[in-house]
Amino acid sequence: KEIPTNTILNKTMTGCGATTLEINAARHSIIIEPNVPVIVGKKAQHSFLFAVYEGTSKEDVKAYLAGEHDGYRKIITTPEGFDKKVLPAMYETNTPIFEDYFLLFDECEKAIQDVGYRGDIYLPVEDFFKFENKAMVSATPIVPSDPRFEQQGFTMKILRPTYDHKPKMWLIHTNDTVGWVRTLMTQVKGKGHPLCIFLNSTDTIHRMICTYKIEKRCKVFCSYESVKKLRKRDFSRAHSSLGELDEINFFTSRFFSAVDIELPTTACVLIVTDPSFAAHTVIDPTTEAVQIVGRFRNGVEDAAHIFSTNKEMPCKSREEIATRLEECEAVYKQVLQIEASGAGYDTRAQALEGMDYKRFMNADGTRNWFMWDNAYDDERIKRYYTNAELVREEYAKTFHTNY
Repeated sequence: KEIPTNTILNKTMTGCGATTLEINAARHSIIIEPNVPVIVGKKAQHSFLFAVYEGTSKEDVKAYLAGEHDGYRKIITTPEGFDKKVLPAMYETNTPIFEDYFLLFDECEKAIQDVGYRGDIYLPVEDFFKFENKAMVSATPIVPSDPRFEQQGFTMKILRPTYDHKPKMWLIHTNDTVGWVRTLMTQVKGKGHPLCIFLNSTDTIHRMICTYKIEKRCKVFCSYESVKKLRKRDFSRAHSSLGELDEINFFTSRFFSAVDIELPTTACVLIVTDPSFAAHTVIDPTTEAVQIVGRFRNGVEDAAHIFSTNKEMPCKSREEIATRLEECEAVYKQVLQIEASGAGYDTRAQALEGMDYKRFMNADGTRNWFMWDNAYDDERIKRYYTNAELVREEYAKTFHTNY
């Protein structure tokens, strides 16, 4: 009837109602979502939610806390909104946040997968462990290595379907991703199913639009910064929030997880990975691909992943990464311990600031375990795309595949 505290809930299937369960639970809740489109969608479904993202101020949060409510207070926020607006508002209104509120970290794998390029997604983690009642949830969680999970007695609870829930996926291994995208566009055209292409590179998307001459037949859903970039290139059909789809639709990683895409029909889904165009187009078959297919609440007509491989792509093992990071941490801590004052203090600060390893440390000088997990995860996914057979093996864990 409610998500138990100190758990990582592996719900196995997207869209099975775990977030809705907390939205309706008989307790005050703060729900952290990875991206704004998810919050907009949840707010549209549940009007009583108080949504915190761009445009919502700390004063708005304080006014919400001071207002009258028939039921429980329900706040849904981005990680940045939690740290910079919700938490300060709670402190300033003397709200016993850690005692009175249940904190749910939704799509929790994103805190690991995105922290390497979006450091602010980590902001709520340090406060997460202060809550008496808290949980993380996802259909595709990555088990974090932070020792505080074990220290606080966290358990993994897994929803196990009693039926075959694996979707189908066509895998197309090629050295001509552009040609294959064109082929599948032609096959889908006129059949009444929108084509939804998931490709995490705005530059590659723009090249494809120009190459295929589909400027008037497509839309791009991406981050606000990417919208501005595309509009500078005279492409105006780019949006940072979900709207009505076109015949052909491109989505970047902002829309890979948690967003509910409601359509009157099923969709044709196409995932594109080409490391030669952009290394960040690689997709994890067991997390991101599952989330992508799960976006469509009315189901998927067909799903395919077109990918190329590069056997020369450099990849490090988990052991190699750990050794390197431990050596860097030792040097960082040695510099940190140098006693200095005046100009010497400034020199030490400059040395620390200039170290790449600084990203792997918290402000209080402790290890950022999520950044370590991110380094492991990036190399794990890259390694699959050195050999098509590795991609097939991973997909077999979560999909029924044709190759």
